[in-house]
Amino acid sequence: LARDVAEADGLRVHRPEPPRDASARDTLFALGVLEMQKGGEPARAARMFAAVRESLADTGIRAVAPGEGLYWAALSGALQAASQSHDRDAAAALRQEALAACGGNPALVPDELLDPGLLAERQRFVTLVGRGRYSRARSLGRELRLDELPFMAAETPPASEAQRELLLACATLDLQRGEDPARAGRRFARARAGLAPADPRFWTALRGHVEALDAAGDRAAAAAVLREGIAAGAAAGAEPPRDLRKRAA
Repeated sequence: LARDVAEADGLRVHRPEPPRDASARDTLFALGVLEMQKGGEPARAARMFAAVRESLADTGIRAVAPGEGLYWAALSGALQAASQSHDRDAAAALRQEALAACGGNPALVPDELLDPGLLAERQRFVTLVGRGRYSRARSLGRELRLDELPFMAAETPPASEAQRELLLACATLDLQRGEDPARAGRRFARARAGLAPADPRFWTALRGHVEALDAAGDRAAAAAVLREGIAAGAAAGAEPPRDLRKRAA
């Protein structure tokens, strides 16, 4: 059926050219997704995704926010195709394309399109914070431009566990030496959003949020957040850590 639609749209499936309109782009992208399934040909899918991206780049649609829209979906699909084909050169070129589309700022590149080495460096940052090596972590965080990551300033919960770990680590750094307790509180609150009280990170984020509010001089808000967190834990049958119970008493 998909191939019939493609032919009706005048698309060449085996050697696709950039589609002329939105309908043809959507069809070619769907064909690429189908080609990625079992029994398909990743190399052909990659050509389809490339044609979609070329068509979008010609129209300027690529300029949407990184990670959003058909351009980025096609770029992600092409990287998956390169992975399935074990084509490291193609994968490297696609990651460079993603970086260029973000103006050379790796902080704006969607996680799935990042170089694995950069992802490893972000994990090293989280590890350094967890071990209390704040000076080294702060230096690495600046080098990685973590504060420029879009989700750091967003109002929504993190979209992945990797984002949540980075958010918690950056919030912890904000709290050190009273650097930015207000921002730390916002980040801890967002890191806790979506976590169940059975998850130890729920209590870590709650503790950090309370400490941040205290550091900012808002003890009433700190007490209210602590009560709310303990109540949420009780409703879920989760016992709060001893230090938080003592603090709430």
